[in-house]
Amino acid sequence: MRGSFLRLDQITGSARKTLNYDDPKVPDIVNNIYAALVIGPLVICYWRGTWNLMDRLLFPHDEELRMITLLVAGIGGHLLFMLLQTSLQRWLDVDERPVSFYLLSRVYTYIYGAMCVGTWRGGWILIDRYAPQSLVFFIEASIVGLLLLGSVQSFCNVAGAPFVNDSPDGYFDVPTYFKSKCGEEDHDQVSEVSGYTERSSMRGSIAGIEDGITGIPFKPSYHGLMLELIDYLYASLVVAPLVVCYWRGTWNLMGEYIYPSHMTTSLIVSLAIGIIGHIVFNIFQSTLRQYLNADKHRIAYYIGSRMYTTIYGAVCVNCWRGGWQLIDLYTTHDVLYVVLITLGCLFILACLKGVRNVMGTPFLIINDSRREYFDVPTYFKLTGSKDPGLYVLDCMFSVLVIGSLVVFVWRGLWVLLDLKLFPEDHGTSAWASIIIGYGVTGVTFSLQPLMRWTCDRLTGFWRVVVADMFLFFSFIGTINVWRGIWQALDTYFLPNEPLLSNWITHGAALLLLILLNCSNSVLVRGVYIDAEEPAGQCVVFPVYYIRLFFQKERKKKQRRLFDALERADLNSTGGVLQDKKHPHHQPHPHPQQQQQQQQQKEPQHHITADQNHQVIRNLEAVPLTIIDDPKSNGDHSSQAPRM
Repeated sequence: MRGSFLRLDQITGSARKTLNYDDPKVPDIVNNIYAALVIGPLVICYWRGTWNLMDRLLFPHDEELRMITLLVAGIGGHLLFMLLQTSLQRWLDVDERPVSFYLLSRVYTYIYGAMCVGTWRGGWILIDRYAPQSLVFFIEASIVGLLLLGSVQSFCNVAGAPFVNDSPDGYFDVPTYFKSKCGEEDHDQVSEVSGYTERSSMRGSIAGIEDGITGIPFKPSYHGLMLELIDYLYASLVVAPLVVCYWRGTWNLMGEYIYPSHMTTSLIVSLAIGIIGHIVFNIFQSTLRQYLNADKHRIAYYIGSRMYTTIYGAVCVNCWRGGWQLIDLYTTHDVLYVVLITLGCLFILACLKGVRNVMGTPFLIINDSRREYFDVPTYFKLTGSKDPGLYVLDCMFSVLVIGSLVVFVWRGLWVLLDLKLFPEDHGTSAWASIIIGYGVTGVTFSLQPLMRWTCDRLTGFWRVVVADMFLFFSFIGTINVWRGIWQALDTYFLPNEPLLSNWITHGAALLLLILLNCSNSVLVRGVYIDAEEPAGQCVVFPVYYIRLFFQKERKKKQRRLFDALERADLNSTGGVLQDKKHPHHQPHPHPQQQQQQQQQKEPQHHITADQNHQVIRNLEAVPLTIIDDPKSNGDHSSQAPRM
């Protein structure tokens, strides 16, 4: 098997065989000296020459255009060769076409090598051009990069093995992170549960939603559509402004009370609070569920859960504030730089199937449900009970990698709006963002039926692509709503008393959200995977609030009617039994008259009992709920209907 350029197993001292497997092994010391003193310098010579030729021949007087060309050609070429590796192995089979393999494989290596050099050179120019030329910045960037690589178990990729043999076996292999091959089919584990199927690896939306399961579809009616519209308006006009108010007040208060005289220290402390807090709440979520159980200690649960939301909300805001403003402090606001970084982070999120994690209110409402109040899903969905070490790494990856990418994407689009949308007039800019945001929000909600119909008919890669495009379109509405409300508060709400303004928006918004039973909407926690719900549920937003109220009332009403019918049935049966049990209290009628009375009683009893049973059966046939599972990503239930 051909080794990878970045694998370390080639320099660990393992002896290599010659082409004839019967020959003796080459000694380790000879192998290592040959790799270090012969192959290594030759590779460096090739890279150095190609690097300098690109500088001299490719737009020598326009460094920015050269950078863009190299990055596009390098990244695009990498992706192309990764996708074509299976086809190349099939077309250039060394056993069938030995001459073609030898010639074209060397051409492949030369082109791929040039693309590798071009990618590195383009990225190098990008860093030199836009990053601050500060020793502290480069040290911090190196440490952060190493920590991120270590968290995803890819630390060894910083070392390039100096010796890779041109073996025909696996010549075109390009190892990827998840070791998946293009052309292999994904076999989803499907289980039959109460008449419907469930995918084994589904995950809900960003709101902490449970797995959506294909069940009995919800048939819309005018009443249902009206409730759905009210939910959308409630999420857009009530929950979203309150969440933005809380974040704006908390963000500014952190700046007032955490080392206000030293910005760098303040941001580092905020980032440390955010990262450590996220990891702690991720790791101890099962412990919190165990000790704050609403069924055992209702008062302790209510007080502890609201304290949890208050503390975790501050942790989320600190994490975003520290990362966001450190980027502002050490990077430039050049439009091209911001666009490239934002697109790059968005592309990485798409490759990790994590685009849905950029979502926020008004496209979700997280109700304070007792069942999932403390749940924080991680990227790989590991559990601490089976493998604590891997679970900690999973939590670190979810927080450090996915969370950082989401912050970069949010910050990039926000900065672009600051630069291009009435930058000289904050008031007009705020109103423009509000109009754009709510306009996009309305269009997005209106497009849900069409997008769901489309995703119902797509599978695999294209369903993920369509869902991600729709989610990104909704993200444009989300960030405009947030920016517009935030900037309007800064401009119009007690501008001369910022401390009081921040405390009011922080405290009043959190209190109202707690009273409305959706305080967890302020939390940014957990990692969710794109398009893992069945069919078109992946593009349905989890906005359920008013419908849940009607659902609970309907359940109560049907439960009372059901109990009344059961009591009536028991009473009618009990009356017949009582008559049969105490016949001596009544005078003995004539036998013929007694037979007639008995024949009259029995039909009446059977008619009453049959009517009661028929009503009960009718109730069982009618779905009890508008949404059987309010935490699902669509209108399908994740549990079998039950009475």
